[in-house]
Amino acid sequence: HSSYKLKRKILRQAIKAAKRALYDELLTDLDRDPWGKAYKMLTNAKSESPALDDDEAVRIARELFPTHDHVTWEKEEAQGPLFTLEELKEVTERIPNGKAAGPDEIPPEVTRALLDKQPQEALCIFNKLLGKQEFPAIWKTADLLLIPKPNSTKFRPICLLSTMSKVLERLIA
Repeated sequence: HSSYKLKRKILRQAIKAAKRALYDELLTDLDRDPWGKAYKMLTNAKSESPALDDDEAVRIARELFPTHDHVTWEKEEAQGPLFTLEELKEVTERIPNGKAAGPDEIPPEVTRALLDKQPQEALCIFNKLLGKQEFPAIWKTADLLLIPKPNSTKFRPICLLSTMSKVLERLIA
């Protein structure tokens, strides 16, 4: 276990150093060419990734997310404790800033501000969902982004979820 922890620490340090080197490279590039890579990243300008037509995007999505037979779950009577205000505050503090919004287009910062300002109301909603053993269908929806891997025809899938769904999931966990 101690060997694992040491290797994990070394890996984290290497990642941090690589990120710092890339940041420094971007600053240098910005000094050389104000309209270069750094500008494109900041303005979210189109990168030079391969364009996908709709058929190709659907094919890749089906390959990444195969379908399965529908499963019907039997609900039992809800038992156990409800979520507490302390648990909600702990989960709220862990909401990261600067991340992309999900399909609801509500940034994590807005969700965090809402939960900070109205924790009792949010807790009531989460506890009602727990009591009914429901997870809102709209929170199960994700925006799929396919990010091209460098020097490859493969893609890295990223699914953007609603921050509220993540909060409920963490409360349940």
